[in-house]
Amino acid sequence: MYEKELMMAIIISSTTLVGLEGVVIGQIMQSNLSYKIMNRYKAILISVFVLAIITIICAIGWFILPIPTRKLIAIIVFGIQISMFSGAVTAFWLSAKELQ
Repeated sequence: MYEKELMMAIIISSTTLVGLEGVVIGQIMQSNLSYKIMNRYKAILISVFVLAIITIICAIGWFILPIPTRKLIAIIVFGIQISMFSGAVTAFWLSAKELQ
């Protein structure tokens, strides 16, 4: 029923999440964490960035040709993206809090 609004919300949210990833990566670079731990967090966030690209491509592709599989892929990948981002940010926050 509100499929267009859902796809627009996914596109906007996914793009916003990419901007937040840049902020978190900057915070990771400025933290006192070891180089190995920093690289783990950056690798997770870069994979979230790739998922954002896939999500946006699928959502825009759905607007071009509304195939139900594109909508499903966009929704599932966005869910994975937001879960991975939340997990990485929470783990970084907890590890940075332990250093203080």
